[in-house]
Amino acid sequence: MIKNRLVESAKTLGEREYQNCVGLLNRLIACRSLSGHEGECAQRLVEFFRSARIPCYIDSRGSVLAVYLPNNAEAPGADASAGEVRQWLSAECALAHAAGRKILAYNAHLDVVSADTPEEWTFDPFVATRCDGRIYGRGSCDMKGALAAMAMAINLNRELADASSAQAVILGCFCTEEEAGEGLAFRDLCEEYALRPDYVILGEPSKMQIARGQRGKLECLIETSGVCAHTSVPETGDSAAY
Repeated sequence: MIKNRLVESAKTLGEREYQNCVGLLNRLIACRSLSGHEGECAQRLVEFFRSARIPCYIDSRGSVLAVYLPNNAEAPGADASAGEVRQWLSAECALAHAAGRKILAYNAHLDVVSADTPEEWTFDPFVATRCDGRIYGRGSCDMKGALAAMAMAINLNRELADASSAQAVILGCFCTEEEAGEGLAFRDLCEEYALRPDYVILGEPSKMQIARGQRGKLECLIETSGVCAHTSVPETGDSAAY
């Protein structure tokens, strides 16, 4: 019964804030946040969270961390060091676990791939355009749509906190450089603030199907040696590949 009430309350809040969520998405699409140049997009998120009085911080790579605590604990200021935020957050997460609460992290990326041939677009790639029930613009799908929805969900969770199932610590982990270095910025954000979430929700497009898992990532640095040779006389060389 509590679960049903929570779902209905979430639907009602989502419908109420739909236009505000679309407005946030429009502002995010307008940011030309190519990998390594996500500063403006990060600032739009920071403005959103601070106007909602939700603690948020920017890490050393430019990623944004937003924090929802069901106990409304006093948070370090925006100019706090990473060490101060880490110490505060570690203590709050420990208290949450001791009380049987879980820690949930939303993960989305701020960057988009370039629009090298804008003349081939039907609409301006950096102006959100609504047409036939869809929003067009660079990153509207991958993945500023999810980014806006997650940011709004963190904000609205405060109104759901009376329900026991909403009593979780929620972390908004909104990272840079996903297109150029998939997963590395999220790893660094977790390390910088000592984050150990129990659950992670990724906002990557999946045709609206829930994917229960993620393949992870493995990077290897391999050094080989050989002797160069022309392909017409391979016997004169020593291949470094095999």
